[in-house]
Amino acid sequence: MFKKNLISMEKKKIAIIAVLAIILLSGCNQPSKCGDGKCGPRENFENCPQDCPASDIPYYFLVIHAEPGGQGITNFEELEELVEYANNYNMKISFQFAPGWPEFISGNPERMALVNSWAEQGHEIGGHHHSIFHPGVWDGYSYHDSETAWQVMEEYHWAVYGMPLPAKIPEYKGNMNEGFMDIMKRINPKMNSGCVSGVADWRELPDDIIYDSCTQYYNFGEPSRVYEDVQDPINGKNEYVSTAEVNGIRRWWLLHASALTEENAIGGIEVFDSMQEGVYGVATHGNTRQIPPLKTVMDHIHEKDPNGEKSVTLVEAITSLGLPEKEVAPIVCGDGICLDKESEITCPEDCTTEEKEYQTEDVGFSLRSPNSYDLSVRILRPKLELYPNEKFPAVLKLAGGWGEMTGQLDSPLAEEAAKKGITFVAFDSPTRINYPVGSSERDYKGFKDQADVAEVLEFMFNSPGIDSERIGIWSSSSGALLASATLGRYPEFGSRVRFWLDQEGPHCAGELLEDIDEIPGAATGLVNWETARDAKVGPGKDYATEEEFWAERCGYRFLGSFEGIYQRIQGSDDHQLGQYYKHAVAYLNAATKGNAEWTRLNREAKNVAYQSGDELQGVEINNVLSFEHITNPLAQEIFYELIEETE
Repeated sequence: MFKKNLISMEKKKIAIIAVLAIILLSGCNQPSKCGDGKCGPRENFENCPQDCPASDIPYYFLVIHAEPGGQGITNFEELEELVEYANNYNMKISFQFAPGWPEFISGNPERMALVNSWAEQGHEIGGHHHSIFHPGVWDGYSYHDSETAWQVMEEYHWAVYGMPLPAKIPEYKGNMNEGFMDIMKRINPKMNSGCVSGVADWRELPDDIIYDSCTQYYNFGEPSRVYEDVQDPINGKNEYVSTAEVNGIRRWWLLHASALTEENAIGGIEVFDSMQEGVYGVATHGNTRQIPPLKTVMDHIHEKDPNGEKSVTLVEAITSLGLPEKEVAPIVCGDGICLDKESEITCPEDCTTEEKEYQTEDVGFSLRSPNSYDLSVRILRPKLELYPNEKFPAVLKLAGGWGEMTGQLDSPLAEEAAKKGITFVAFDSPTRINYPVGSSERDYKGFKDQADVAEVLEFMFNSPGIDSERIGIWSSSSGALLASATLGRYPEFGSRVRFWLDQEGPHCAGELLEDIDEIPGAATGLVNWETARDAKVGPGKDYATEEEFWAERCGYRFLGSFEGIYQRIQGSDDHQLGQYYKHAVAYLNAATKGNAEWTRLNREAKNVAYQSGDELQGVEINNVLSFEHITNPLAQEIFYELIEETE
């Protein structure tokens, strides 16, 4: 395919030279003027309606994010095929390559020649940056030095995403100007565009990148409005160009929507069809799974623009369509202005409050389990001796995974909550932390582990300094199996715990294994459950049958008797199970049909039944998952709202 395209490239070079010669000889290089009958590059319906009549479709730009770590032969061939697909429609692609891709491309002369040919054909070669604020994989480059970058990244992940840094983090590779741009210029020495703005701090922008498609602001309506949801197709609607000065350099932004799924694509098509002016931007990731939704958008647009006359690159959309420019407030931490995208967590130097701040204490002690061993309990709370007449709301934090749970209280969120007057409690059992997965000594979230949870709750309801009317549970991942069964099996807690905040918890370990073919990529994570089953089931072991083992670990079957608030937080790309949502539906429907005070998915309506085999008329959950990954401040905001509900 490389050889074929290189020959084709040479033919196109000859054709382009011939066309340029004709243009130069004919003297058609003079700029057009309003009234000359030609709609020039900086003319539009508003400033020159006599030359530019209103069109029934807007201009559009198509973006590919070539993600960090995605470089490889398979994905490159997908991009190659996409270029051919776009060329057949006379459409332009704005490629935005992350670090790793320039090395992969420039290290092979054939690939480098092919990318150069894409630029010669009118496609755009830009950059893509996963900053220290990105929920996915950092690319190793930052505005900050190495030590500061790591510190800010760790604090930000705890504060915003509610979790420690991912296990596999690249080493610090350099700053944005000498490091990042040196790599980028291997594939485009004149690169000036991309998706490079830092999510929470635009100082990440290198000097060379002045045109960007990843502002956090809408580009319609009033300027400086932060978009609400990264998956919302309305994000791609651009009526003007946002502009601001960052690091002493003037920059310009448009915003694109995401077409990562077919649902995204359909939503994007609806927004595109509603527009008659401006420019619509849409992007996807450069891989086998996520390019097809972009093609769905392209197919639809081709029906309305068969010659690709409204197709532009990002830079062309900003510089050549005559869109008005509007000044926006740059998202720059440390400028003394607390913007919508910033908060006391993400930018404390700009966003401070006058709330009362409690002095805190971190207390650890042993609590005897009904299973005849000692639990290690840890409490982060206001210092009781300083506030002897106050009682505080409390939350029991139940972690997923297979290791310790008390480490969750190391998070800035727990420390901040304690300063605000909220007690955080976590515990570890010796069977959980002293024995590996596969040991028969572990209980694997069955009745024995649930009894430990009940023992800690009993302590909390009788603890000085805790308001027994304001106790909740916050679980993450498989911690849900402990929370749900304890609340369902122990009526003294199911009737008194005020809320359960469930963060993407599995509903039933056994049913997940039955559905493993529906969960691409989750087999590695589920293998631990197979190991647990094998350790506990069989002759001479704790369970005679698999049915007995799984019955204790099907949380949603116990949940109907819970009388408190059930709040589910669920992203469209589950942290463990991808686009599998039966677990969320099972919990929501069980709680809604049961005795819960009220139930809610994310910020959707309360007490909704979701479509399942038992609820055929329910709401299709795919249609209401409004964000891809769980993040804080969302989870944190919901947590504080639940605390307020207990007042």
